[in-house]
Amino acid sequence: MDIRDTSQLKPYTLQFWGYDPEHIGQTQLLSRDVLVSEDTVAAMTSKKVPKYLRFVVKDGQALVIREDCVMSLWEQI
Repeated sequence: MDIRDTSQLKPYTLQFWGYDPEHIGQTQLLSRDVLVSEDTVAAMTSKKVPKYLRFVVKDGQALVIREDCVMSLWEQI
């Protein structure tokens, strides 16, 4: 799927562990609004989740994150 074509993506709020810019070397729980494909949602809920997941930040940039850093994904309605 071409990440520049956002017509097939749905809005979600992603919570994930990331680096704290104010405290070098420490992590914190971060929240970000993202666009997600149905393929990514299906992969996250399958028995064999891929090591890396791809999300689209609303400005069109790809956000690739390790699956073990993802805490939750909430669909925005």
